[in-house]
Amino acid sequence: MGNEILDQNIQATTESDSHDGPKIRLPKDSSILTTGIIALPFSFGLIGIILSIVTLVNASKALQIYTANPEKYLESSLKKVRSGKVCGIISLSIFGLGILIILGVAVLS
Repeated sequence: MGNEILDQNIQATTESDSHDGPKIRLPKDSSILTTGIIALPFSFGLIGIILSIVTLVNASKALQIYTANPEKYLESSLKKVRSGKVCGIISLSIFGLGILIILGVAVLS
């Protein structure tokens, strides 16, 4: 009975460790999420645009790194990068929508 449990634990560990060494975080995962979140309230200013672009560039690089070797990186790190990228896209979209509204008001008046 005890040996069966030990064998199951060893098999589960072996299956989950298909790469060499422990899983690591993607580079800049926390900063990508942070800059993406900070870009949201500053969407209509220059700071928001810059932060959004920086976020999207860094997220794209991190996703390329992850795609090259996905079993090496933590899933939570990937989620941070994706969330930061979504925040950056939303921030740029809000800026674009604001510009369209301003142009629409200017044309109509």
